[in-house]
Amino acid sequence: RLCIVMCCDFFPLLVGVEMPMRSLSQCLLCGGHNVIVITYAVPGPKVRVAPTAPPTPHSARGRALHDKLYYLPVMHLLDIVTYMTFVGHLALFRAIRVSEQVRIVHGHQATSTLMHESLDLGVKTVYTDHSLFGFVDAASVLLNKIINFLVFSMNTAIGISHTCR
Repeated sequence: RLCIVMCCDFFPLLVGVEMPMRSLSQCLLCGGHNVIVITYAVPGPKVRVAPTAPPTPHSARGRALHDKLYYLPVMHLLDIVTYMTFVGHLALFRAIRVSEQVRIVHGHQATSTLMHESLDLGVKTVYTDHSLFGFVDAASVLLNKIINFLVFSMNTAIGISHTCR
């Protein structure tokens, strides 16, 4: 029985990559594993994460799709987009890893800072690549190069689309 963390920058929004994450979490729970979701506390009235979102990381038990949910207090740049860092939340992530005995981290977004910080701690990391980025403009080409670099850093990578295979 493993403790698996699902890193998601946009939870609980149910768009794009969050739906496969929910499905995978359900399968892992049915298999007897512990599933923890780590996400960011979302500011403002647009998205209600919890009736009262505390300013410190906390967990909420009893959810149907995971055992625990941690909201991290992270500064947002625009809407729900956070700044890119590889060590910014390392202390928070390490505290969760130690207290929950996390063995595997799974991420669905190439730009997820939470997933990248798990690599700094030496946690086994699984990355699911959806490759929804194009090849037309310079920003997309740059992001694809970053994804190539990151995939080689992961323990396991899962390719969904033909582009990433």
